[in-house]
Amino acid sequence: MNRVNVICHMTVSLDGIATGPFLESEAGRKASEVYYELHRRYRAGGYACGRVTMEESFTGGFQPDLSPFAGQRIPREDYIADRDTQFYCVAFDRHGRLGWKGPRIIDEDPGYGDAHIIEILTEDVRDAYLAYLRSIGVSYLFAGKTDIEIGYALEKLWMWYGIETLLLEGGPDLNTSFLEEGLIDRLSLVIADTEAGDTGKPLFRGSLKENFALEETRRIGGDVLWQQYRSLAVRMADLDAITAQMESADEDVEVYYHIRTGAFEYLSSFSSLELTPDQEEKIKTSPDYVRLPALDESRERRFMEDFAGKTSSGVCSAMLLGALREGGPEGFRQELGSLSLYRAYYDFRYARLREEAAAWCLENGIPCTT
Repeated sequence: MNRVNVICHMTVSLDGIATGPFLESEAGRKASEVYYELHRRYRAGGYACGRVTMEESFTGGFQPDLSPFAGQRIPREDYIADRDTQFYCVAFDRHGRLGWKGPRIIDEDPGYGDAHIIEILTEDVRDAYLAYLRSIGVSYLFAGKTDIEIGYALEKLWMWYGIETLLLEGGPDLNTSFLEEGLIDRLSLVIADTEAGDTGKPLFRGSLKENFALEETRRIGGDVLWQQYRSLAVRMADLDAITAQMESADEDVEVYYHIRTGAFEYLSSFSSLELTPDQEEKIKTSPDYVRLPALDESRERRFMEDFAGKTSSGVCSAMLLGALREGGPEGFRQELGSLSLYRAYYDFRYARLREEAAAWCLENGIPCTT
């Protein structure tokens, strides 16, 4: 299944602290300015935080009056209030505690303001809270019964809203949950030129070296560092699976491979898959998808000619090439049967397709099994 690409974008101290008084120091304020500028430059489809961060940054602890909604029964179905905004604030709020006043974030910063709010909830949330969210036009998605399944939430965000990149900017608990499930694809750290000591909380529990590889370090504004990391959880493509899918790709069926998840998508006018036009367009244009080459008749003929040329018997070779010339690929297959070479040809054909699959992976920078 597909999901959004997650970039954990945070400001930290020299000693790896992400919260606390150091953010109010001169060095912390300089780093925060760079952090907000980079947030805007990413132009992501949305940003995500947990309940505590959302309360501190946006709701201010406001608690709505739910009494008008008492007694209502709301089905545990996703509620899509607005999927056309193209910019979203994703709140991981397991039990539904955040007090929103409207469907969009009110903030002067264009990197945060006007984002449509999506609550990520569990099914044990109160009915009255769901009714309240509906009344003010806030969307919500269910991602578990009592605990949030983050991967499931990311799949839904891609499926319902087409979000391709999400900035994770939460506190240590949420960030660690993403980390432990291997759901952080990149790490973007803006480092303030100061130490925090024991006055705050770390970015997340666990070593960066175990999970990420440093790609680049930049010095910005003299004393602020920006470090970018990539996840070490690189998916190795299954070469046999790609080879098998190459046999499905032809003039009528387009097969696309998702380089991060290893999933295959099929686009065809005859397909029964329920993909919207927007989803099909995202598959065709997203850098995460690569289209497999189609197996057309010219390639099939080339395999047949090469096999005929490699047979040990000159008589068999002549008979196969004659059958191909006179009857096309179907005549060639019939001749294979009469010569008891059917299995030998398809073993040869598979080996050739596998070589092409390996070359395709190399060409597209996809690590694969041998």
